[in-house]
Amino acid sequence: MRNGLPKEVWESLQEVPFRETRRHATLAGTVGRPTAVRTVGRANGMNTLAIIVPCHCIVRADEKLVGYAAGLWRKRGLHNLEREVAASERGETT
Repeated sequence: MRNGLPKEVWESLQEVPFRETRRHATLAGTVGRPTAVRTVGRANGMNTLAIIVPCHCIVRADEKLVGYAAGLWRKRGLHNLEREVAASERGETT
């Protein structure tokens, strides 16, 4: 893995707005490595500050939730929580 890549990936993750997702390929392009999707995914998976650096917002190319060190059930829960917050902000009930 290129020296400094995890830090670049984590910095890029912090730019993803609350309630939004990004694909691995998009994140790879953001850090200047458009063909390094797996490497960027691995750097994302090395994130030890998951609450601060929102690695749960990265999804597969087909928008499916995959891979999360804290468990896929937690990733799904975070996405559901963000969806509920968005609905609440719009005045909707879930």
